[in-house]
This record gives sequence, structure tokens and C-alpha cells, in this order.
Amino acid sequence: MKKISFPKGFLWGGATASHQVEGGNVNNDWWAFEQKPGNIVDGSISGDACDHYHRFPEDFKLLKKLNHNAHRFSLEWSRIEPAMGYYSKAALSHYEEVLKNLRQLKIEPMVTLHHFTTPLWITGGWANPEIIRMFEDYTRVVVEALGSYVKFWIPVNEPMVYAFLSFFDGLYAPGVRNPFKGFRVASNMLRAHSGAYHIIKRRYPDAQVGFNKHMRVFDPLREENRFDRWVAAVQHKNFNMDILDALNTGKSSGRIKVAPEDKQLVERSFDFHSLNYYSRDHVTFSLLSPTTMFGKTVMVEGAESTHPNAYGEDKPQGEIYPHGIYLLIEKLAQYDVPIYITENGIAADDDRKRVKFMSDHLIEVGRAIQDGMDVRGYLFWSTLDNFEWNEGYTMRFGMIHVDFETQKRTVKPSGKLFADIAKKNAIDASILKKYGISEERS
Repeated sequence: MKKISFPKGFLWGGATASHQVEGGNVNNDWWAFEQKPGNIVDGSISGDACDHYHRFPEDFKLLKKLNHNAHRFSLEWSRIEPAMGYYSKAALSHYEEVLKNLRQLKIEPMVTLHHFTTPLWITGGWANPEIIRMFEDYTRVVVEALGSYVKFWIPVNEPMVYAFLSFFDGLYAPGVRNPFKGFRVASNMLRAHSGAYHIIKRRYPDAQVGFNKHMRVFDPLREENRFDRWVAAVQHKNFNMDILDALNTGKSSGRIKVAPEDKQLVERSFDFHSLNYYSRDHVTFSLLSPTTMFGKTVMVEGAESTHPNAYGEDKPQGEIYPHGIYLLIEKLAQYDVPIYITENGIAADDDRKRVKFMSDHLIEVGRAIQDGMDVRGYLFWSTLDNFEWNEGYTMRFGMIHVDFETQKRTVKPSGKLFADIAKKNAIDASILKKYGISEERS
């Protein structure tokens, strides 16, 4: 293959979320959700997770050895504000040490303020409109305490994923099945993102604040069937585009609502786009699937999934489709801001699958850059094997293996591949050959 080089200063790293790696988070809605039998696939609870809360210095030293120059992680709101209006100096000091440690190692922090977990004391969670003010108060405190260490901020992780899995399917905390409430939740998250954007920019005008969007490719199962084409278009609009259009224009789009008085606040409240991409869905029209706009996901014969059996055999999760990341970067390029890939990964016990997945997707990212798209970083999901939400400990996404009994870390071949690509700031035939990757698709 022809060598693909990445721009000077390109960010290379991994991503984590507080509840999945820290351990000991017992004051948020996910902890409560884990205690109810049947909510977690393997019946586990997050418990100590990766004990990253205590082991972050050794974890970061390992990342430095693997040539990471960036790291995305989230703050745990329920640690920082364990009761309404009470802010823990100990928690803020802890995260200050985390940020100092990254800075000392010359690893650029990318900080997420909310990654799926919400303090238990917030009645109704994100369905409660008062949470917008509460989130803004939390943001002010965090920015005042930690803002001098942070250039890149992501206020809210994956609003549409949160809305769909928590309020459509009820598979994520708080486990509600109410699509109308789900769209209201997504709208609240958009408004909270925008409020946080302006709080950060007022205090630190040079900070970069991104909107985080999980996007999927929706293709009709039967291209010749107009109902399948229609439902694929509807899912793309509802899941991918409506919230982006509302953010860009400051106006309601589809079921994502923006109050007229919030137009100026919401409109263009982003400095970069933060793209999370995993897979493609082939969808077919089904009257039995009203909560997903009558679209049913079907795994085509021979397709391999990024999340095998994640949500039960009746809920297949998307097909590995590397070119999809190129197509979605192309969609985001229309908004004329830098793009950072902040999640991209696969659940696999066989790391050879992760090696291929990583290389195939990075080739597509490189080609997008060659075609003039402004992509400035790639952060793989995940740095460490972790507690994978409702799948518990049944799925491993990490570049680094974690033995949850001993907490021993072992770098996988995919972690070494990532280190080699990051060091060279390029991907070429010699790297592919070293890791036994076929050049057929390149």
C-alpha cells in the first residue's frame, strides 16, 4: 500500500469513562441500576473496575511508553458533587492530580464532563429540565478548579445513544422505556452542552469545546425496497442529523427541540466535532419496531459485529464497515470545524480482530485527510478493558488487557500496533506486514 501520513501535531490516544475504569463509584444512577437483577448481562457490578482511580499514574506511564500524546477521559459528576450544591475538594484535587500527571507526561487531556452517569440526588435525571441548570453549576465549578489544565472539553457524551439506550430500549440506566421522554432528554442534553460551551469560553476563550456525536451508517437491507430505503433515511435523520442540525442552526430539527429564546445560545456552540464511530446497521421496515421509527436492524449473512450479542440475540449490533468512518467524516466536514475521532473500537477476545479493525479504520481516516477533510486526532476505544455498561465484564474493548482479579495490565498486539503507528505518525506496508495484516482492501 501507499504510505498514509498524518498531519504534524496529530493527536494519538485512547479513551475511557470514569464509571467504567475508576472503581468505587457508588453515588450515581448506574451503580443503582447494577444492583437490580437482570440489568447487567453477566450479573456483575462495576465494583473496583480497573481501579484506575488509584492506578492512574502507572496507567499513564504505560500510555506514554506506547506513544500516546492524548488521552480522553471523563470526570465523575457524582464524586465532584455528591450532594446538591456541595462540591468535594478531595474529588477536585484528585482530578487536578490526574491532569497534572498527564501534563507532566506531555499527554494532552481531552475532558468529558458527563459520560452516561448522573448523580443519584438528581430526581428524574436528564428528563428533569432542572438538570440543565444543575449541569451548568457543576461546569462552572469544574472549569474554575481545573480549567487551567485543559484545552479540549467535551461537555456531554453521545446524547442520542444515551436517549435511545436509556429511554427507548431501557437497557441503560435509568432503564425507562418512553421514546417521547427520550427525545426530550436529548433536547435537554443539547441545551446543557450549549450552556457549558459558553461557560467554558467565557472563562477560557482559547479553550476548544467539542460536540460529541456517536454516528452510525444506516443502509437499507433491500436497496430495491422503498420502505427499507425510507426507514434507513428516517433513522439517519433521527439518530445522526437532527441534533447536529439543531446545534448548527439553533433551531428545532425533527424531534430535537430548541426553545426560540435559546437560539443564540445553541447556534454554533462548538469549536470541533467529536466523532464516535463503530459500525453500520442494515435496516428493514418492521411494524413491530415502533420505538426505532419502524426500523429493525438485521445482520446480513457473513457480516461481523463490533458488539457481538451485546443486547441479546434479538438486538444485533452493527456490522464492521471501515468505509463508514470516511462517509461520516465527510458528513461532519460540512460544518467547517476540525474533527477528532474520539471513539472507534471493537469488542473482541481475539485481538487479531482488533488489529485488523484498527488498521482498516485508520486507513480510511488517513484517506479522508488526504481528500482535504480536517481530521486532527484519533482516540481509540478503549485504552483498557473495562466494565462495559449493561454487558458487564463480558466484552473487552481495550488495547491493554486487564486481569480484573489481580489488576495486572498487559499490552495487546493492537496496543503495540497503535504505538508503532503513533510513533511513525503514519501507516504503511511495513507496519501492516509486521502485524500480519492483509493489504487487499488497501
